[in-house]
This record gives sequence, structure tokens and C-alpha cells, in this order.
Amino acid sequence: MSILDRLAIVLIMYKINNQVLFIVVAIAICVLFACSPKPTVNAELAEIAKQDQIERTNGSFNIDNDSLRLKRVQELELQGSLQHALDYYHAALVFQHGTEPHHYLKAHLLSKEAVKMDPTMSKARWLNCAAEDRYLLSIGKAQVWGAQHMTTDNKRVIRKPFPMD
Repeated sequence: MSILDRLAIVLIMYKINNQVLFIVVAIAICVLFACSPKPTVNAELAEIAKQDQIERTNGSFNIDNDSLRLKRVQELELQGSLQHALDYYHAALVFQHGTEPHHYLKAHLLSKEAVKMDPTMSKARWLNCAAEDRYLLSIGKAQVWGAQHMTTDNKRVIRKPFPMD
């Protein structure tokens, strides 16, 4: 139970009618909210995601770099370093570029948490769908969103989403 919950219970239990005490308590609540630490974006995770995207943009990415990034993100997650919505997004982005179905599932779950923390983060919402589709395709299922594509014979082939009844 949080401090605010306890304070609310105390206020209700004693049915405070004293206006001065009410003002003091209201100020205390405001101070508590103002002083509560807000999570900051993990700079290392942001840099890892930035390097991932730079390599993909200039076409120089390789599986070894992806593996190293993935390993480091796993370590950071185990250390509890993911605190901000962008941390979850950055971690999800790296997992999305893994090689195994469980990497894609992890990307889906991490991006889902990013969306939960910040529903306005459109890039996390897109990644959530893309990771789900990549995971489904990797286990031999049809994708839901149609976010994944394959290239064959120099032609881009969009995979059709699963038909919804």
C-alpha cells in the first residue's frame, strides 16, 4: 500500500473537518508528487538501439554485432535497468533483431510494456505488432498484422495477415 493510499485512509477514518489541517495535508501530498523521482532514459540502452539502427540504415549490420547487443540488453534487463518506456522500446528493438523465436516473443512483450507505459509512443505500438508477426512467422503460424515481408528474386513480397472472421 502506497503512502498516498495510507494517507487517504487516515483522512477518511478521522473525517478531518479542520480546514487548516486539510490544507497542510494537501500541500504535503503535492510535495510528495513533486519530489517523487521520474525514471530517466537509460543512456546505454539508447546508444545500443542507435547503433543497431545505424548499422541497418547503412547496410553494414552483421549477426555478431546483433548478438553482442542482444547479450548486453539481456544483462541490462536482468539488472533492472529498464525503467522508462523508451528503455523497453530500445530493448524490444534489439530483441526484434535476434535470431530465435523467443527473441521475437521477448520483443513483443517488451514493446507491449513500452506501450503500456506510454500509449502515445507510436513507434512502440508499431514494433509491438511487427514483433508479434515475426514471432508468429518464426513458429510457422500466419502473421496477424501483415508487418513482416520477405524478399525473393529481388521482389518485395508482403506477407498477408491472418484472415479475421
